[in-house]
Amino acid sequence: MSDIRINPGDKQHRFETIMKVVSAQDAKTLDIIADVYGSVVTAGIHRAPSIKVAEAAKVIENTQRDLNIAFMNELSLIFKALDIDTGDVLAAARTKWNFMPSQPGSSSIAASVFVRNICC
Repeated sequence: MSDIRINPGDKQHRFETIMKVVSAQDAKTLDIIADVYGSVVTAGIHRAPSIKVAEAAKVIENTQRDLNIAFMNELSLIFKALDIDTGDVLAAARTKWNFMPSQPGSSSIAASVFVRNICC
C-alpha cells in the first residue's frame, strides 16, 4: 500500500519531495516497496506498521483537507455576503504563527457546493 498525492502545478510539493507512507502484508513485501519508492523519493519513506495504520493515516489527512476546504468555502460565502474580501482576511490570518492556511476551493466533498455557490 502506498498513498499517492499528486498536486498538478505545485512546484514545491512534488512526488519526490513528499515523504512516502508505505505498508504491506509482510516484511519482505514492505522492504521491496520501500526500496522502490526510496530510489526516487528524496523526502524519505515512512514504514507504517500495518496497512490499517497507513489507510487510517490517509483517512485523517483526506478528512482534514476536505473539512478545511469546506469550512473555508462556507466562510467565503459569509464574507461575500458581508462585502469582505476573503483574500484580505486570509492575508491577515496568515500573520499568526498558528494559522493553518486553507483556501476556498474544491475537494472531493465540497466541489459541487463550491462550483454552484461561489464560482458561478
